[in-house]
Amino acid sequence: DVLTILAALDCEIELFNGGVLPIKQFIDSKILKDILVHVIIKKDNRKVVYKTQRLTETDFGIVNCALSLKDGNYTIVFSATPYKAKIVDDVILTNPNDVEEVEKFVNEVVSKVTFDSNMRGSAEYRKAIAKVLLKRAIAEINE
Repeated sequence: DVLTILAALDCEIELFNGGVLPIKQFIDSKILKDILVHVIIKKDNRKVVYKTQRLTETDFGIVNCALSLKDGNYTIVFSATPYKAKIVDDVILTNPNDVEEVEKFVNEVVSKVTFDSNMRGSAEYRKAIAKVLLKRAIAEINE
């Protein structure tokens, strides 16, 4: 869950052996064993919204969604799909108040994420929930 938010914040991390690297690079790396020394959060006036769907308040997320907005550019991060966190930042939303444009944006973003089934939920359920969470995050971040 924390990785989802840190990725949306475009953080950097410092690893004992690996040094400082962007969180996006860490997500894509094959680093299995290292010690996290610092998390570097940029103060860049980025707005961030985090949404999750859980069976209970203290349970693991079925789907997690973080959305950040900086200078008109959106970064969306999904996790618990059940794969590693997926960052989508190449889809453009120009008018968040246009219902049709938001629907098209949400469908395009979700199509770039791979969902799968496990004991927490089916791939179809996760995909449907991801769309709802992203729509709610868009509405909240643009209030």
